[in-house]
Amino acid sequence: MLRTPEQALRLAEDLRAESEAVGRVVAEAREATVHGARVAPDRLTLYAFAAMLHSFYTGIEKGLLRVASQADGGAPGDAGWHRLLLEQMSRPLPGIRPAVLSPASVRLLDEYLGFRHRFRNLYAFDLDWERVRPLLEALDPVWAAVAADLRAFDEFLRALAAGPPG
Repeated sequence: MLRTPEQALRLAEDLRAESEAVGRVVAEAREATVHGARVAPDRLTLYAFAAMLHSFYTGIEKGLLRVASQADGGAPGDAGWHRLLLEQMSRPLPGIRPAVLSPASVRLLDEYLGFRHRFRNLYAFDLDWERVRPLLEALDPVWAAVAADLRAFDEFLRALAAGPPG
């Protein structure tokens, strides 16, 4: 639980640092695909793209885990906790915090969560360009939506830290 202004500020700074790292991943993915990868890349490049997608989702999840542990009292511990964490972050906790993610952002991130699971559980030679490409192409708008949610949550944390007006 966020009991002090310092805790709220620390969480805001932690989330901002994670957001900057994820933004860097998105920028590097954009740069790597600047010419529009319309044909399947070589295996090594495909693996690099897949690793970027994995880093994208994992970075967001790290930030959400910080919110769960520092504001909510913990993250889900059940099987399927990754998906449960997204659901937890889409619900406000009255008197504690607003929703961190909009339902639309959760739907968008669900695709990346599924890919993260596949990436971690298959061999690199099993990667399929036709599954990677749409996720790469959608990365900028997905990040824009999630980043907007995170900025709104950052504003909440900073207002909480500043205390009531007056």
